[in-house]
Amino acid sequence: MQALGLDVAKPPFLDGKKQFSAEEANQSRCITKVRWVVEVTNCRIKQFKYFANTIENSSLIYLESDLSIVCALINSYEPPMAASKLEDSEVSQKIMKLLHQKNRIQLLLEKNNLIKGTSQWDTINHDEIMDCFPIMSKEDVGDLTFG
Repeated sequence: MQALGLDVAKPPFLDGKKQFSAEEANQSRCITKVRWVVEVTNCRIKQFKYFANTIENSSLIYLESDLSIVCALINSYEPPMAASKLEDSEVSQKIMKLLHQKNRIQLLLEKNNLIKGTSQWDTINHDEIMDCFPIMSKEDVGDLTFG
C-alpha cells in the first residue's frame, strides 16, 4: 500500500492497559474519523451476495473485474455516502492541531496527586451544583466529545 503512496494507519491496541494515553486516544479518534468511509464502502460491496461470502481461490482471477463491476454499479445507483461540506477542511485542520494535545484533566489529577487505585463516591444534591454546571449547545458537546 505504501508503494502506491498510501499511508497505512491502524488504531493502537490497549495491550493489557486499562485505557489509552491521551495521544493514543487522539490517534485512534483521528483514524476512526477517516476509516468510517472505508467501512461503509466495504459494507456496500458486501451487499452483493458474491462479495458477502468467502471467495474461492478458483475465482480470484475474476476478482478485479467483478469488483470493478460492483463498484461501478454502486457509483451509478447508490447515493454518495456524504457530501463534502465547507467545514470539512476546518474539522480536519482542528483534528490535526489537537492530535498531540495532552489530556488536561489527566495532568491536573497527576499534578494534585488525585489518582487513586479505588474511587469513593459521595452522594451530592444536584441543586447545589446546577448553578456552576455549564450550559452547552449541541456544537459545544460535539467539540468536547469529538474534538
